[in-house]
Amino acid sequence: MSELSKTSDNWSPKVEKLLNDIRLNCILLEENHKKKYFDVKKVVFWFKIPIIFMSSLNAITAVAFTDYLDQAYISATNCGLSFIIGLLTSLSLYMKVEDKLENELLSSKQYHKMSIDIYKILTLETEGRGIDGDVYLNSVYNEYVKLYERTNLLDENIHDKLKKVDIGFGISSKDLENV
Repeated sequence: MSELSKTSDNWSPKVEKLLNDIRLNCILLEENHKKKYFDVKKVVFWFKIPIIFMSSLNAITAVAFTDYLDQAYISATNCGLSFIIGLLTSLSLYMKVEDKLENELLSSKQYHKMSIDIYKILTLETEGRGIDGDVYLNSVYNEYVKLYERTNLLDENIHDKLKKVDIGFGISSKDLENV
């Protein structure tokens, strides 16, 4: 019998609140990654369209203008267009634009899946959940931490529901926000 098939014990209000906070964070992070995905998609567009256009123009120049221009001008034009195409392609690879696009989409989907999984469990009656609250919380939390570490959101200002802690000595996380 696996840990995930235990009876529904340990579903305290604190466990449910923490799970709901993780769910709300997942929703915020999903939206954040979805926004980043569309922002990066715009950048990809501005790299791909010039590359496609100039590659086509380069091919036409190499083949169609031999009867109208001297070969030296055709070669110089081909050289210039190839340089610009290579530069744009290299910049795109250096900036890892397409990798960022894929990562943002994947992260958005993973946060979405996690939030709906938690929602599904929390909307069931405690008796019908079929899993121990502590076991489920630990499983979800571990998955959330791994996903959060992979998504690399160091530069973002996101209102994290899990950072609301009372550290003692009369100091809360709200006090720390003002520091």
